[in-house]
Amino acid sequence: MAHLVPLACSLHHLGRASFEGRARARPPQDDGTWIESTGTCSSPGRRILARRGEVRYNRCMKEIFVARENEISDGERKIVIDENVEIGVFRIDGAFYAWRNDCPHQGGPVCQGRLMQGTEERLDAERRSLGIHYRAGSLNIVCPWHGLEFDVRTGRHPGHAALRLVSYPVKLQDGAVYVVAGT
Repeated sequence: MAHLVPLACSLHHLGRASFEGRARARPPQDDGTWIESTGTCSSPGRRILARRGEVRYNRCMKEIFVARENEISDGERKIVIDENVEIGVFRIDGAFYAWRNDCPHQGGPVCQGRLMQGTEERLDAERRSLGIHYRAGSLNIVCPWHGLEFDVRTGRHPGHAALRLVSYPVKLQDGAVYVVAGT
């Protein structure tokens, strides 16, 4: 039986520090979230930011209009810019996914990269390569700067579990697509 190894695993130079050591205002809190002081939000002056691909709702969230639902075809994307954040919204198999347009590797515009099937290297029982193949049913975003791949549905890098895209909730209302993001 052949062993399967995600091709992106060969990018061994990506250490955990390159992802978790990125610019953050403070270390994680006891509940595992990252926080940042802000003057734009009413109330306590703090907001919860994304960590490990999750965004949590709070008083400082707003809905950003993306497009009418029929304006984004299946397999297509739209990039929206709101204040200092760019968000890529993808429609895949009728579902919408939103990711911050910021590669966790070195900040490249990941959502502007190519969409392609994920690749894997097949190995025989002695761990010799049987070649590189496309993985059926997978669809990855490929960062245009350094070629890192992320699953468009989960935002995860196939070979490095801690490396993932920051997600935003997508809301469909009256035929319109909205992304929920912090202010």
